[in-house]
Formats: sequence, structure tokens, C-alpha cells
Amino acid sequence: MAVEQPGSLSRRDFLRVVGGVTGASLLYLLLRPDKREFGSVRPPGALPGAGFEAQCIRCGKCLIACDQNAITLNLEGLPQINGLSGWCNFSLECIAACPSGALQPIDPKTTVEIGIAVIDENRCIAWNWPGCRLCYEKCLGIQKAVWLDEEYRPHVDESLCTGCAACVFVCPQSAAAGQSKKYGKAVSLKAT
Repeated sequence: MAVEQPGSLSRRDFLRVVGGVTGASLLYLLLRPDKREFGSVRPPGALPGAGFEAQCIRCGKCLIACDQNAITLNLEGLPQINGLSGWCNFSLECIAACPSGALQPIDPKTTVEIGIAVIDENRCIAWNWPGCRLCYEKCLGIQKAVWLDEEYRPHVDESLCTGCAACVFVCPQSAAAGQSKKYGKAVSLKAT
């Protein structure tokens, strides 16, 4: 029988440590957050194209000013609206809070369009089973851009949609069975 040195690991303890590290690594690989970006649009008043990225100082003041929690930061630290945490009511507080001019003042009396909602028919509950009308009901009180066909399946009228993300916010459908809704819903936004 071998004599153990003080402070050394026994074979059993070594295997426990290796097993624990291996198990923790495997759990991390399986459960780590998905770094893919969910469909998003820029906040109201955002400069077009690369001008927004160049002008924005990534201070987060627009995020703090947003009373609807609609604005989040993407992986580059730029403000975005994706509908996962809230939706845009076009209060324009984000523009007032922007110190860099990346968000320019806009006329609050005009209809602002920041994007278009897109329904993924493969994920949408109403397209696969009867019953869900949440996006339609939410939009009824806002813009009336979501309408239902004769089978009660939702469609988006792009001429009316502002990209506010209210339909995304209320959508109950996750990206896939067992996955968090944080990384996908049946409705997403695309920039116009």
C-alpha cells in the first residue's frame, strides 16, 4: 500500500475532481446562453446606416429612459428593440436622453416606423393549432397591423406595422420545445 504525501490527492479524490470538472463543462456547453441575436430594430430617431454605429457612444441612457423596457443592448453595446423585454410606445424619451445625437428628434405627430413584425408560421401556435390570438389582440389597441384570416391565423399588414414589438412581447411561443423564449418567439422584428 502506497503512503500518501501530505497535501496530495488520493486517486478517488482526483477522479471526483476530474468528473466534477467534466460534468460542469458539459453542463456549460448544453446550457450556455445562445449568442445569436434575435430579430431587432433600432430605437426611434436612429441615424441611418453606419452613422448610428459611429455616433452612438454606448452609454445606455436611452435604455434607462425607456419606460417600457423596450430598449436593450446588443452584443456590441448598441441599443436595440427586439420585443423580448418590452415594446416601444414611441414616448420618444430615448431621444431626449441621447447625448451623442445618434437618436435624432422626430415629429411625434407623424407615424414612426422602426421596423416590421414577421410571423414565423412554423413556430406560431395559431398557424399550427387553434387558439392563440395574443398578437392580434395586443395590436388591436395600438396600430391594428395584425389581422386574422378565416382560420384565425395572424398576418401582418406591413403598411400599418410600425415595428413597436408589442406583438413580439406578448407572443407565448418559444423557439423550440424546452427552450427559453428569450432566444426566440414566433414573431420577430426586421428593419425596414
